[in-house]
Amino acid sequence: MEADFPVARRDVLRAAGVAAVGTLVGLAGCIDLDGLLSIPAVTFVNDTYGYSLRYPEAWTVDGADPATVVFASEAVDTSLVVNASAADGSSLAGRVAVARESLVTGGSRLLTDEATSLASGQAAHVLDWESETGEQYAALLTGRDEVSFLLWYVRGSDPSLDDEAVWRTVSRSFAFS
Repeated sequence: MEADFPVARRDVLRAAGVAAVGTLVGLAGCIDLDGLLSIPAVTFVNDTYGYSLRYPEAWTVDGADPATVVFASEAVDTSLVVNASAADGSSLAGRVAVARESLVTGGSRLLTDEATSLASGQAAHVLDWESETGEQYAALLTGRDEVSFLLWYVRGSDPSLDDEAVWRTVSRSFAFS
């Protein structure tokens, strides 16, 4: 049974490698988007920084630099960057405050600013914002030991794809090994 999406939306989702599956959720080898869609997925493991992430298999991955891994979908102009860097002794709250200040000072409008946690219980923080020119972004900040992690999501240009569900699902899959 195919999810109830307008035909144009289903075409865009298929182009992005998304299978609309209606009530079939939790399929092996897939990630589920809010119970509406299931995307064939693969797991990326970064042994250098000790994390994994599930992402749509239609996306490309550039992991040449283990500190900055780029996941991208050319079909819907969406990308996710996972950046690992030295925390320089700053707390998660301190890093969030710096990011928030930078966004507001730069003229962006914060849409979401909330503490959360990873599936493992590790503290994290989500920021969603809109730039002065209308582009929308999201970030998940977290850390472990002396390493700070920033997951930076650039929303696609096609409004028919539910970027919010993709972002929430992929960012929730981030886990420390």
